[in-house]
Amino acid sequence: MLVIFPVERKLNWQQPPLATLGIILLNVLIFFFFQIHENNQLGEAIHFYRNSPLLSIEYPYYAQLKEESYLKPTINNQQPSDTILVEMLSDKDWNLQLKKGLLSPNEENYPVWLKNRLLFDQQIAQIPTFSSGYKAGNHFFKNSFSYMYLHGGIGHLFGNMVFLLIFGFSLEVIFGKLQFLLLYHICGVCSALFYGLFNLDSFAPLVGASGAIGGLMGAYAAVYGLKKIKFFYWIFGYFNYIQLPALVVLPLWIGKEVWENIASEGSQVAYMAHVGGLMSGALLSWILTRYFQQYDQSYIETDEEKNDPFVEEQEYAINQIRKLNFARAKTTLLELLKQQPDNLRIIELLYNLTKLRPESLEYKKLVNHLFTVTENQRDLDDWVHEKYCEYRQLNPKGSLATSRLIDLCQRFIRCRCFGEAEKILTLLESSRPDTEILPELMMQLSNAFVKENQRLNAKTWLLKLEKEYKHSPWSSYASRLLDRIEANQDI
Repeated sequence: MLVIFPVERKLNWQQPPLATLGIILLNVLIFFFFQIHENNQLGEAIHFYRNSPLLSIEYPYYAQLKEESYLKPTINNQQPSDTILVEMLSDKDWNLQLKKGLLSPNEENYPVWLKNRLLFDQQIAQIPTFSSGYKAGNHFFKNSFSYMYLHGGIGHLFGNMVFLLIFGFSLEVIFGKLQFLLLYHICGVCSALFYGLFNLDSFAPLVGASGAIGGLMGAYAAVYGLKKIKFFYWIFGYFNYIQLPALVVLPLWIGKEVWENIASEGSQVAYMAHVGGLMSGALLSWILTRYFQQYDQSYIETDEEKNDPFVEEQEYAINQIRKLNFARAKTTLLELLKQQPDNLRIIELLYNLTKLRPESLEYKKLVNHLFTVTENQRDLDDWVHEKYCEYRQLNPKGSLATSRLIDLCQRFIRCRCFGEAEKILTLLESSRPDTEILPELMMQLSNAFVKENQRLNAKTWLLKLEKEYKHSPWSSYASRLLDRIEANQDI
């Protein structure tokens, strides 16, 4: 058994995580006000079932359906155990049989059976675990929210709330209360749905916050990335501390859950729900930090980074921006850029400052620098496209070097930003650079259009290539491709 969690920071009660504490309080209140007597309610329901006509009517069908030897003797006037009767509530074959209809309305016992079955179902519906727990076989999406506020016992509740506090304390500061709450609940829903993929016919109610907490664990690993974090681990009675890149722990967590799911067949622990939470949390965290960038980056800095003069200067510049001291911030950032010319964080901060004067030489130089630094980073294609579009909007008459435009055109063709690629190609045509690259670019664009099944657009550029660049080697390629498009052949 492996337990591993971060101990990088002490809990700061001077700034308590109100959203996390609110979720904990709600879980505790729901358990002690609505679930604490569930065992008694279930016992009363089973007592009703045992002393009603349901036992004599339904149980022979159940024993025959299951074809288990230990069930059959109970038909001969021997009472089944309470355990077996409880198992019936979650047995998928039995529940499917009930949904189809156990008795037909023409049968003599039908009125008595229906009346008592409805009464029994009403008693079961009063038990929160059965009424609000997630059942993949009953409805794929039903109760995928409410289940995460229910628990199977005090131990289950306590363990989950401890881990919620550990991870919620940090993530609420990093993302803010609203984003944290969205992250937590979306991960909880994703966790249930992922569990449902592996248990499509299950009628056993899934309860517990562990899927949503798994989402927080995945988000924690993703947001800290390759930063080395101090973790506490416990494995088969041995425990210690270790420093690891946070992202390394994510596959360990996922692997542990997958292994236990395989090794613990028949366990009541929903390991695949944990896996769904871990993966969805990591993905959502990446989206929030990569595209929205609304997170407290200073909080996730390690002590080594905080003592780094470069980081201190960067924080100083950011604080100056917050105070609207743009000139001082820009001076500091330009000095930092000299030290680390490929630091994308510094480049982006400077870009946002210099674009306030888009006609300035400073802005144009920075845009060129941005394109140069990111030239071979394909994962930044969309970001570069966004910056280029913004540059064109702010500088409609601004010009870039021909070589730069060629590089950008190829990049936008590659990332399927066809609109800007066509505009650049048209711009290059108008300037007629002394280069053989134009026909090649047209061919690249045409091939990309064909792959995206945009044959009409491909045909437009192929005809232009064939007509205007007759002496280019690419002209013959264009002719052959046009023939195949006209013949509607697979390409």
